[in-house]
Amino acid sequence: MLKQLTNSDKPDPKIIAQLAKGKLRNKISLLEKALKELIGHHQKMILFVQLKHIDDFTAQS
Repeated sequence: MLKQLTNSDKPDPKIIAQLAKGKLRNKISLLEKALKELIGHHQKMILFVQLKHIDDFTAQS
């Protein structure tokens, strides 16, 4: 879900919410609302950098 958020200029909250797994599947509507209202350009940039660090770290293992 996080990678999908950072890969799109205008991510669709409904599509991204459908990627939820486990207990989050029971909260799709709340997840859609959170993704719609809380993710701005700055948050996407921070997520991208953090995911890059994780990918780099796991590649070294």
